[in-house]
Amino acid sequence: PITPPPATGPGNMTVNYGVHLSPITDSEVREFDLTAKQRGALVTSVDANSLAADDGVLPGDVIVKVGEQAVSGPADLRANFEKIKAQGRRFALMLVRGKNGLRWVPVPLDATQ
Repeated sequence: PITPPPATGPGNMTVNYGVHLSPITDSEVREFDLTAKQRGALVTSVDANSLAADDGVLPGDVIVKVGEQAVSGPADLRANFEKIKAQGRRFALMLVRGKNGLRWVPVPLDATQ
C-alpha cells in the first residue's frame, strides 16, 4: 500500500510507499537547504527496504506533482492518488525534485486503500 493515511500531526503524513512527508515550513527550508519559494510535499525520511528507497527517493526530496496535478503539501497526495486510481490506472507518476534535479518516479497504485 502506498496511499497516505490520515495526517498524524498538523500537516504531517506518512505514505506506505516508504516515505514520511511534511509540509514545507521555514525550519524545513533551512534544514533541507530548500529555496524559500519551494512548494510541494517534503520527504523528511525514507524507510529502509521500501519501494521509495529502491526508487532512490531521499530525505530532502520534494514531491511537486502527482500525475498532472501540482502538489502543495502532503494532503494533496491522497486526493491525487485517489483521482488517478479512480480512472482505473495501476500506476501514478510523481515528479520529485532532489539535489540532482527533477525526475519522474512511478508509484504502483494496486495496493492502495
